[in-house]
Amino acid sequence: MVSIVCDTHSPAEDIYTNGPHLEGETGCAFCVIQNNVQIHQWTAKLSPHNTVFQAEILALKEAINWAKSKRISTSIWNNSESALRTISSFKCSNPLIPETQ
Repeated sequence: MVSIVCDTHSPAEDIYTNGPHLEGETGCAFCVIQNNVQIHQWTAKLSPHNTVFQAEILALKEAINWAKSKRISTSIWNNSESALRTISSFKCSNPLIPETQ
């Protein structure tokens, strides 16, 4: 889980991210839940050669950018331990990592 706290006047929201590879296709998404209601969603279809790891990182990056743009206090929920460990690390050659950090 990644927590982002911004100066805010709105209630806390939860963001759930995912980066699945199903039936030969890779995509990523996040949805924003406030008071048990989905208030926003974002999805992207990636190239079939993209990995689940890349999709997970992109979903996290977009969720973080959305939360920052709305200046909200949020928790981001993601089930990819490798993605979360990588964005916590300072040693990575993937160009998405510094953008996400």
